[in-house]
Amino acid sequence: MAETDKDLPWQLIHAEVERVARLGTWVVDAEGACWWSRRTFDLLGYDPSEVTPTLDLLQAAFAEEDRNTVGSYLEATSRGQQSDPLRCRVVRSNPPREVIAEVVPVEGTRGERWLIGTLRDARAVDRAQERARLAETLQALGRLAAGVAHDFNNLLTVVLGHARVLQSERPSSDIDAIVEASESGAQLTRRLLEFARESPVKKRYVELETVVAESIGIVSSLVLDNITLAFEPANERTTVYVDAADLHRALLSLVVNAQEAMPDGGEILIHTSPRHYGEVEGVELVVTDKGTGMDLRTQHLAMEPFFTTKDLGQGNGLGLPGVFGFAQQMGGELELTSEPAVGTTVRLWLPRAMQSAVPSVAPIPAPSSRTVLVVDDELLLRRLVQRVLEHAGYSVIVAAGPDEAIELAGQHSFDALLTDLTMPGGGGRRVVRVLREKRPGLRILYMTGYAPDAAELDGPVLLKPFPPQQLLESLERLFSISR
Repeated sequence: MAETDKDLPWQLIHAEVERVARLGTWVVDAEGACWWSRRTFDLLGYDPSEVTPTLDLLQAAFAEEDRNTVGSYLEATSRGQQSDPLRCRVVRSNPPREVIAEVVPVEGTRGERWLIGTLRDARAVDRAQERARLAETLQALGRLAAGVAHDFNNLLTVVLGHARVLQSERPSSDIDAIVEASESGAQLTRRLLEFARESPVKKRYVELETVVAESIGIVSSLVLDNITLAFEPANERTTVYVDAADLHRALLSLVVNAQEAMPDGGEILIHTSPRHYGEVEGVELVVTDKGTGMDLRTQHLAMEPFFTTKDLGQGNGLGLPGVFGFAQQMGGELELTSEPAVGTTVRLWLPRAMQSAVPSVAPIPAPSSRTVLVVDDELLLRRLVQRVLEHAGYSVIVAAGPDEAIELAGQHSFDALLTDLTMPGGGGRRVVRVLREKRPGLRILYMTGYAPDAAELDGPVLLKPFPPQQLLESLERLFSISR
């Protein structure tokens, strides 16, 4: 290939493939002349200013035990045979690396045969496959969590609700313990759903640096005396569209992990900086420690559900997996690099939002002398909600399912509907759809222990398990909105 061919369209296409897909590409024409992309030079360990590409030079880059295999692979392909990609070791690169080579024969316009090959860094391929495997694990775990979360959260709501009532009427250490255990169970369920990317989210536009600064203000009071937190925000404020509460929790998990990696104390560095991920503009939140670090096996397992290096009973293995689930749920990515005795760096990347952050205004609570239609198929939960609402001054109509709710709605007047989402007979969506046909302005408050698409609902969502006070506050906010 002549030097003047360097701007031919096919070469420009190869350059674009290299830029987007991070592939090394190379071509051998019918006369045996070679062309390599810059990425190919890098992967093979050659300096393009010092060598001229040839097939012999390509083979010489591989480990001696792989050269015959590569030669046979190229020879078979040149005869028109197509083979599976070949994994082999490059020894010229520093450090040595494994690559995945693939070659296909191509017939030119005059019937001549060319070879077009690609090289991929095997580590990048392995990471992509690992992410795909993790995604499958997330989906399986999400299905499992969905099957138990709704019923489990119903039970937790009943236990927590009655315990809160008893706590206000007859305080005791035993009741306090029940409340604490119920809240711990609720937190575990929520974190499991976060990891599985099945928890409801409340996204809003926020400035990442502001949220991180607020989180550090809270977290700094929780870290040990021998740990210092340093925050270096990006020069430019970046707006992201995320669940701010989940972002707080994600940063807390990362800081806790970093602290535990430095039992003798040290500095945890937190910084934000603009970063493109592929073609997408975004920002990364980076947490770095100089602690014990992780070997490669631990790094590969670190985002597995329930994997933990802590002693039995001291961790549930949902910290980093929960952050990974949050990143995926927000359209972001999570990267982990670590080295034993050197430390760990975790990079949480989030896409940039194209809207400015707007502060939210809290609604003014309204009086509670209203009538509420409560729909839930769980008897104990219905009784609890009825007791709490009536004690607060509400009139309450209860229904055990969609059919009964629709029938009662035709017999009584009421000001708001409080309905569970997941029930036999069509669930809360069916109740809302039927009642809204006759009452377009009806106030709706959903309650659920599992709703991955809660953000798409046409009303606020109360997540189970909830204490009585949260139920009352949610209804007050609902009534404060003018219709």
